[in-house]
Formats: sequence, structure tokens, C-alpha cells
Amino acid sequence: MKTIKIPFSLLVISLTFFNCKNKPKTYLTESIYNSITAQCPDLRNNDLVVYYFDGNCSFCIMKLIEIEKKLKAEKNSKAIFIAKTDNPGDFRYNIKSADIKSCIIIEKNNEYNRHLIFNEAIVIKKDRETQSFS
Repeated sequence: MKTIKIPFSLLVISLTFFNCKNKPKTYLTESIYNSITAQCPDLRNNDLVVYYFDGNCSFCIMKLIEIEKKLKAEKNSKAIFIAKTDNPGDFRYNIKSADIKSCIIIEKNNEYNRHLIFNEAIVIKKDRETQSFS
């Protein structure tokens, strides 16, 4: 078997080029940002954690609780939860039972389907830049 020697400088350049930090920034469209924040206007001047999820899923509701716990210590980040559900009555009952305090939006016409990733939480900065939430 033949070994290939790669010059160190080429390795450094390659690692720098493929580093995730060089990934282009992504932004939420102004109309979708306005649509979300219009329903939660008090949160407009904050970084937002937006979780678009299945409102019929009990594990997803547990994730809401986890997100709220993580954000409790952060003063400039607030959560907005967007639920896709075919049973809003049961969903509201479950949210009340779980004592969720964050802003809740129940999606009506799949308006967020093409703009947000389903069952994934993201951070939306004040300038509408989006980042993954961990």
C-alpha cells in the first residue's frame, strides 16, 4: 500500500476552507419574521428560539419544557413555539397541563412549512439571522 504525503500547509488551508465557521449565514425572510413576531409582539427585540413542532406529540411538548428551562437564565432570548396540530383543544389542554409560559402559535394553513424545519428548534437573531439551537 502506498502512502500519500500531504504538505502541512495544504492540510491547514483545507481545514480552514472546510471549517463550519465559514458557512454562509442564513436569514429568515422579513415577512415570515413579521408573521411570527406579530403574534408575540413583546418578543420582537429579543433573540428568539423558535420551535416548529407536532402539537400531537407528547415528546415534543416535553421538549418545550426543556427549552424553557434552558432559556430561563438568558435575559435576551425568548421562546416562541409553533404547533402543527389537528386537535387544538387537546393541544391547549396539554400545554396548560405542562405549564408552558412561552408564546404559542397554532399554525392554521401550513404557513411556516416552507420556512422552518419541522421538529427542529432554531435561534432567530434580532437581524433575522438563523442558527441552530442546542
